[in-house]
Amino acid sequence: MTNKYDFETIVDRSKFNSMGQHYEKFTGGVKIKEGFSPVNVWIGGDLWFPTAPSLTKAVVERARHPFYNMIQTPCDAYYESIMNWHETRYGVRDIKKEYITPHNNLPGVVIAALKALCMPGDGVLLTLPVFNAYFNDLEFAGCKPVLSGLKKDADGVWRIDLTDMEDKVIKNHVHVAIFSSPHNPTGRVWERWELEAMMELFEKHHVIAIMDETWCDFTLNGHIHTPVQSVSEYARQHTIVNYGLSKPFGSNGLNAAYTIIYNPYLRERVNAATVRTQLDFPSPFAEAAVIGALNPEGAEWLDDARELINKNMNYAYEYVMNRLDGVTTSLPDGTYLLVIDCEEWCKKNAVPMEELVQKGYQYGVIWAAGARNYGEYGIRMCLAHPFSQVQEVFERLEKYVFNVR
Repeated sequence: MTNKYDFETIVDRSKFNSMGQHYEKFTGGVKIKEGFSPVNVWIGGDLWFPTAPSLTKAVVERARHPFYNMIQTPCDAYYESIMNWHETRYGVRDIKKEYITPHNNLPGVVIAALKALCMPGDGVLLTLPVFNAYFNDLEFAGCKPVLSGLKKDADGVWRIDLTDMEDKVIKNHVHVAIFSSPHNPTGRVWERWELEAMMELFEKHHVIAIMDETWCDFTLNGHIHTPVQSVSEYARQHTIVNYGLSKPFGSNGLNAAYTIIYNPYLRERVNAATVRTQLDFPSPFAEAAVIGALNPEGAEWLDDARELINKNMNYAYEYVMNRLDGVTTSLPDGTYLLVIDCEEWCKKNAVPMEELVQKGYQYGVIWAAGARNYGEYGIRMCLAHPFSQVQEVFERLEKYVFNVR
């Protein structure tokens, strides 16, 4: 890893009311033991080291102009940055300006798309484990989740269960699916043949996919992201694909998001729904952030950041598999999320899952559990931290949390 960028400084957020600082409600008021400071690994899309300097520079320069208007149509440089990024990183050369719609809130886009495509009470396909916010999106849109479980193959790799997925689609008359690529929270970077097979199934049953590709820039260990819209003509014409700076550049607060929709009918339907809530008006700082991040300097920073995440993930995987008896995990292909499975440990030690989770809180490991999101014994951890903090987390887990002596 180069030393050009700073990935070891632990950022002090205490002065700025950061969401990551407010863990008390999340933990249900569990008190942290004296002598242990909280390490927040519960927020799935949060960086705990400084973001790309090119992004910061662009936002600061924009802030110097004392006119902070809403933007209805971003400047040409905004669209050119996105198109160049997708061509340079993923070889996609056919994106046109009109296919891109800026948004200030991706969850809102998901809800708008659901309202545009579904009737109240319709079933929408999700894959389990699943990003927890999708349940809220479905509830708000008046839809119900139809869950198809991913399954691990003989090598412990998460795979799409096409048989189960088709069964759920048929039995529940599903015509809309929400799917993430790379997958949140398992970290799978889907191979092209997997996406092709899923889209063939969707074509067979006339399913439109709302795709979350916000993690596409954080692939690890040599894995390569395949844009779903590149795998077939059906995929190109029947997908709504969401992107943004929130995951790769840790900029959730800037709301710098956008969709790519090739099909003009789908695009008009979704955009009409978002216009009603003004979701299509990005802030001037979002416009500046996109231009500042999606360029060669931003790409250089991102590649270095991925080296750190590779180091963190490989360290965490080896630690879990070799030192936490009864706990298992899979090495993610992408994202900076790790899901650990504590079933064997809980049953062997007769410790309820809730008690284990709270024990982690007591020692300052603020992690995320939830049966309907990660499985009954699954816990998700965000490892976009300086390496020293990742080491501290797993040392605490071994010494205090999983130690029953």
